[in-house]
Amino acid sequence: MKLDNVNPLRVLLKALLLYVIANLAFAYFQPPVGKLSIYNWLVSGRERMPYEREIEYYPVSHTMPVYEDMDAMFSSHIVSRPKQADEYRVMLVGDSSTWAFGLTPEENLTAQLNLLDLKTCDGKRVVFYNIAFPLPYVAKDVLIMEKAREYEPDMFLWLVTLDAFRNRTIYTDYFLSPYSEEVLSLVDTYQLTNLDVENVTPPTFWDQTIIGQRGRLKKIALLQLHGLPWNATKLDYYYRTWTPLSQDQSDSLESDFGNPDE
Repeated sequence: MKLDNVNPLRVLLKALLLYVIANLAFAYFQPPVGKLSIYNWLVSGRERMPYEREIEYYPVSHTMPVYEDMDAMFSSHIVSRPKQADEYRVMLVGDSSTWAFGLTPEENLTAQLNLLDLKTCDGKRVVFYNIAFPLPYVAKDVLIMEKAREYEPDMFLWLVTLDAFRNRTIYTDYFLSPYSEEVLSLVDTYQLTNLDVENVTPPTFWDQTIIGQRGRLKKIALLQLHGLPWNATKLDYYYRTWTPLSQDQSDSLESDFGNPDE
């Protein structure tokens, strides 16, 4: 075909039409993009959920928290590997203390429990997995445990504090909202009448298009790219020195772990 016969306007209109069709198809079929992962086959799986508090440390710690897509988080984790026949699977759930800020995966509670080489009465290996996520909010933990049931747990160890039982609007708005249907179903199933779900609303059709999901899709892609340096360094967090707060400061400041811009 000669370039002289190409109509730029027609090319533009066709491209626009294809883009619209792609967005509509994505919203209608809602493909499980988060399950497309290089972890546990091309690179090794992570031993903790991908997380880093400060956005400027993402490249250094080789991680990308994708709290909007649990498929992506679980697919990057070693817990998504097939369960062995002789394995008794125990999953640890909780906040930053369970995830283990300031500790390497080899130093945290999960690793120490695995070093005990425990076995059940029928001879199965007790294998512990750290599926905690650093937000002190029990609603988040319930949502994670519900998702974790897809990975054949035999037991959950749920580490909580009284602080985690407070309703936190900021966590509800950004962590629970992407899972509105699941959250409302859990509230109905387990009669979680004290959970503030006023702002948890089902996404619109526009929200589920490629345009509406561009932030999530970008994070999923970056999490895959971070898998290569993660596999080489096993660094999943930037270990830095924290300045401790006094008790008065701790009580007066709202935790900013949930800043969706980080």
